[in-house]
Amino acid sequence: MIPLKFMLWWSGGNLSYLRYLTFKTLRHFHPNASILLLIGDVFKKDNHKWDVEKQDFEHPENIQKNYIDELKHLNIEVKHVNFFSKYAPNFQSDLFRWWWLHNFGGFYLDTDQIILKSFESLPLDNDFIYSGYKADSCGYYTPVGVLGASKGSEIVKKMMDEVPKLIDVNNYNSAGPFALRTILDGKKKWKDRMFNAPSNYFYPISESFNVHTIFNGSFKIPEESYAIHMFLGHPDSQEFNRKYTEIFSKTNNDTISKHLRNEKSL
Repeated sequence: MIPLKFMLWWSGGNLSYLRYLTFKTLRHFHPNASILLLIGDVFKKDNHKWDVEKQDFEHPENIQKNYIDELKHLNIEVKHVNFFSKYAPNFQSDLFRWWWLHNFGGFYLDTDQIILKSFESLPLDNDFIYSGYKADSCGYYTPVGVLGASKGSEIVKKMMDEVPKLIDVNNYNSAGPFALRTILDGKKKWKDRMFNAPSNYFYPISESFNVHTIFNGSFKIPEESYAIHMFLGHPDSQEFNRKYTEIFSKTNNDTISKHLRNEKSL
């Protein structure tokens, strides 16, 4: 059974308003759930080739306000940790997610999505919830932005043990989506203990090169979606993240702003 509690991870530095909305919408739909944010050390660029994505910590001056302190008003527990500090942020998050899911159980979430409904209606009687689907850019894709697991799950234990061996500093996704795809491949013994969620559940934008449709307002959120992932490492997403403020959201016609204005309780 997967408990309805949540862990998220952040690499230090300023938390933007757009990322803050991940926590605000998560709390809105889970008013009584435990929500934990683990914050790693502010990343030093000199020990990693950061050539695939662009992230907030690279240009903290672009984030106009740091919303970390606002999380206390949402009853979000915040802890600073340095378990995996020798690794770059993307690999830290890969290692943290499996460590936490194995030891505590619940859901791991990336900090670049809007939560659209309660996860309570997901099939929580499984040992593991993920989403794997066909993608034009890489064949079969298994993103790791939303993962659910029971405490002590054999599947997660396997991931926790194997992921450190798969880290390739020249391959951004080596310990994330690619590792999950590799380890799940051919594991028929786990089939009846996993729920492979349709991409629309967590990734209605299934690949990052289409994320611009969120920002220009042309994307329509499917009714069955639990979350909408914004791929905030993509250059288009980083530009949107930079300019997305509370004032901006009140009048802009992007998909996120229109949705939040319609959800007046948010």
